[in-house]
Amino acid sequence: MENLEKPASGSVTYIYGNINNYNVYQAPVTYNAPTTNTIEGSESKPHSASPITIPVLRDALEACRKYIWGQSAYGVIFSVVRDKFDYKEGMSQFERNVQAVDAEVHLAFACPEGTIAQAFYNNKFLKYNVDSWDEFKMLERVPRLVGKFREAVNRLIGRADSIEEKE
Repeated sequence: MENLEKPASGSVTYIYGNINNYNVYQAPVTYNAPTTNTIEGSESKPHSASPITIPVLRDALEACRKYIWGQSAYGVIFSVVRDKFDYKEGMSQFERNVQAVDAEVHLAFACPEGTIAQAFYNNKFLKYNVDSWDEFKMLERVPRLVGKFREAVNRLIGRADSIEEKE
């Protein structure tokens, strides 16, 4: 039997409680977690940072203020930044970023926690890539907001993408 008094090598966590009907007090549990998420022989590619920073988001939302019709518009905007600007953060972080912007510029519609998830629940097309939205029946305001928001962000970050806009 292993000596529990001897410090184990690697990462050690002390646990307390009942495991399989045995009382355990300060039992060291050793685990060795991998230090990288790469597979042997493969090269890891650096993640490209999204150009969607809070100042860019603030200025783009200000530029598109008149095209935002309600809280569900934030679901559309989240989908645009996810698909077109490599935004890797989740919905909750995006909502917090919009809340930070709202504190500065007082947007017409708030973006409380759960807004984007609710928009995804009510608008099934949001789960798909923005480029495939033409297949879905939607109001004209959705592609208009997509085009205006992309145009504003591209102008702010200095990207000259061609944007087709439906009016």
